[in-house]
Amino acid sequence: MLDSMRKNQSNLIYTGIILAVVVVMGFYGVGQMGKNSGGGSGVAAWVNGDAITVSEYKQALERKTYQFKSMLGGQFDEKFLAQFRIPQRTLSELVQSKLISQQAYKMGIIVPDFELADVIRTAPYFQKDGKFDAELYAKIPNRSEMEEMQREAMQVGKFKTYISDRIRPTPAELQTSFALKETKVDLQFAKIDLKALAKKQKPSAKDLETFLKKTPDSEFEAYFAAHKKDFTTPAGIQIKQIRVGIPYQATAAQKAEARKKVDAIAKEVTTSNFSEIAKAKSDDEYAKKGGEVGWVNRGTLEPSLETAIEKLTVGSVSAPIETTFGYFIVQLDKKRDPVSKTLAEVKKEIEPKLFAEKNEKEFIDGTLASWNKILADGKSLEPELKKAGVELKKTGPFSVAQGQIPTIGAADPLIDALFELSKSSPTGKKLYAYQDQLYYLKLNSIEFAKPADFAKNQDSIEKGLENSIQTEILNQWAVALQKSAQIKTEPPFDQDQPSAIE
Repeated sequence: MLDSMRKNQSNLIYTGIILAVVVVMGFYGVGQMGKNSGGGSGVAAWVNGDAITVSEYKQALERKTYQFKSMLGGQFDEKFLAQFRIPQRTLSELVQSKLISQQAYKMGIIVPDFELADVIRTAPYFQKDGKFDAELYAKIPNRSEMEEMQREAMQVGKFKTYISDRIRPTPAELQTSFALKETKVDLQFAKIDLKALAKKQKPSAKDLETFLKKTPDSEFEAYFAAHKKDFTTPAGIQIKQIRVGIPYQATAAQKAEARKKVDAIAKEVTTSNFSEIAKAKSDDEYAKKGGEVGWVNRGTLEPSLETAIEKLTVGSVSAPIETTFGYFIVQLDKKRDPVSKTLAEVKKEIEPKLFAEKNEKEFIDGTLASWNKILADGKSLEPELKKAGVELKKTGPFSVAQGQIPTIGAADPLIDALFELSKSSPTGKKLYAYQDQLYYLKLNSIEFAKPADFAKNQDSIEKGLENSIQTEILNQWAVALQKSAQIKTEPPFDQDQPSAIE
């Protein structure tokens, strides 16, 4: 019965989604826009001929940076932004918003000036004594860009309303959605890390000796080639830095003041007094160490810093360098070329690693085949799990429709596997893979929805289903736009840019 509900929902809802997307895309297409074309100066990216300006990008990045600083407090580190590709993701989000806004415009979904003005006049941050403060609003820098971004956001909102107004789930769809939402499942499961279990298989000296005798040199050569970076010291630089920060949402005056400060520092700093100046005037955590950052691997800094440092000779000091995080002056103390070891130098180091790699694969393949056969034969796997020290856990009752399994998460392969379980056959017929782990699943109990409760909740069920379909249509729409769009990012924003839909 559970599997039947899932199939009905899939057929009814997702067929409707695909038809909706195809009809709308067929009507309006994805063409060249050009509403906001202009020179390349100050442009971060072009989307079907429309510009995303550097200013828009910087404002969006500043907002994200502020959010992370607010969340993390003293634990915030600027390296976090690069580690999680926040600059790239920020530009990607702007691209996606631009794509949807363009299509809304082509469909005739526009935001007139009077509607935009009404939203701005009622915005709480432009109010004073309960009234719109025109003088305060006039002081906002880059107002035209802010207004355009607000207009695009309103267009996207109107498009969502356009889709929502045309969604009318059938009675069968509502019944299926209700049944899935109200059906409660209780699972027993085990999370199995075969790699971790394999690592417990420690080789003896005799095992290693036997392995070395029967392993040809070609396997050592292949391992060395595949892991060459492990035996290479990367190119690096040893630097000192002085940073002049720019406040979040800085005004033009604040930016000008920061530029004035860094220019003044540049005039007085030399190789001999760099540390003293850094201690006295730098804005970052390296100031107390005289600006000394230490060794940094090449390719890990922001592109503008990398480019400027590339032009320096050892001992020299750079001119001011503008970055996302403020202005920098850098002194290059030392350079280090990459150094690679030979196979002969590292063969002894490779021996146990190669043995472990091959032994791990044999253990994983053998164990997986053996345990899957036990499950396929309808036998209990729990004695094997206990012997291996794998813990069995319980989820507690949860709704099938919530899209995630308690303590596991939004694991689509495991959610799909639920529909294979039943009271008569409660155990999965194999181990299910999710995020490099394997899962053993067993149905403890299932409680189906009560039809009598449907009438009491029909309105909320209908609204929830409408929202779900609307979200899926927008996702399908965005993917289709991305595939057909003409997108170009300008230097330096084209450095390792991800897809606009991540």
